[in-house]
Amino acid sequence: MVKTILISGSPRNGKTESILKEMDGELILLRNLKIKHCTGCLTCEKTHKCVIQDDMQALYPKLENADVIVIGTPNYFENVPGILKDFIDRTCPQSFSEKLKGKKLMPIIVGEMAIEFQKRVTKNALECFARAHNMILEEGKYFQNTLDF
Repeated sequence: MVKTILISGSPRNGKTESILKEMDGELILLRNLKIKHCTGCLTCEKTHKCVIQDDMQALYPKLENADVIVIGTPNYFENVPGILKDFIDRTCPQSFSEKLKGKKLMPIIVGEMAIEFQKRVTKNALECFARAHNMILEEGKYFQNTLDF
């Protein structure tokens, strides 16, 4: 059985979360977690562990045990919201240890802008995330506000 983790990078309960709730998998709402900013200490480069103690510690094994990681995000200024960027930054230990290598990453992007524009700009943050971890980036799904919802 394929193990899927659904991560909502939205700071509120809105369309992104509604779309993820329609999918199969364990839903993780970043807005309900305490995830601190990465300090850039690079201790994880040597130890493959993050020294920051917060809710991210419980997410590491969930990500490592998943076959598919779905990240849902609204479009904020042609990028992902801050809470999702903090999450992405804090996966640095897994990048050095290659524990996410080969996993599938599927983006779900919701925004006001045209879908073609979302594919060019907002998806870039998730493409960089996938590339840093040597993950397999799936095509994903894009929703233009309520037009496609």
